[in-house]
Amino acid sequence: MSNVTTLPVTNSRRRVAPPSTSARLAGAADDLILIATEHDFDRDGIREIAARLKRIAEELSAS
Repeated sequence: MSNVTTLPVTNSRRRVAPPSTSARLAGAADDLILIATEHDFDRDGIREIAARLKRIAEELSAS
């Protein structure tokens, strides 16, 4: 007979932090570009808005 050590089984769940505001803004910028491409919107205007959102996201993450 071998000496076996068993460990108790736990039902622990890792908590995952919700995405930060800056990550959500960066994601929104990417979504805007995708939507503009799929629906043939004013791509230049959408890209400008997306670039602004990404700049805001960078500023938020830096602070």
